[in-house]
Amino acid sequence: MSKHIALITLILTIIPFSHATEKVETGFIYGVIALSGCEKMGIADNYFIERKECDNLSVIKRTNTVYTIKGVNFGIEYQFKLDEAKECQEMTYRLLHPEMTLPSGEKRTKYKRSFPIGKCEGGEDYIWNVYSWSIDEDWENVKGKWTFSIDIDGKEVAEADIYTK
Repeated sequence: MSKHIALITLILTIIPFSHATEKVETGFIYGVIALSGCEKMGIADNYFIERKECDNLSVIKRTNTVYTIKGVNFGIEYQFKLDEAKECQEMTYRLLHPEMTLPSGEKRTKYKRSFPIGKCEGGEDYIWNVYSWSIDEDWENVKGKWTFSIDIDGKEVAEADIYTK
């Protein structure tokens, strides 16, 4: 069974939306998501927070408003039909979020991670996954607008605003 990567811990929501961008067929939903079978991946992407890799995913609530408590996870579940003419493509996750103050005192309002997808990674022309954030620490529990976006080869293919209260 393939593993699904989530930023931090548990995932929970989703609202439907789809569109197409130049040979990249897309579809995504967003909201609160539940994950299980997770293992810590350690600190990555020059960000202070550990990521987790999880086996099982199930959407339990469709919404664009999330009440934040420790353990809640929210984000985008997506599927893309990639450009078959390209061997390898680059996917980029971007997140703009309300200001967080890390334990070090550093303030953060954004996150970004890029990685190769497609046949170059042994994958197919079709990709399904989840991009999410989990509230695991008190300092992550910030209220406001969270904008999740996904680019493929520099073109935005999905964007969703989720509001935390």
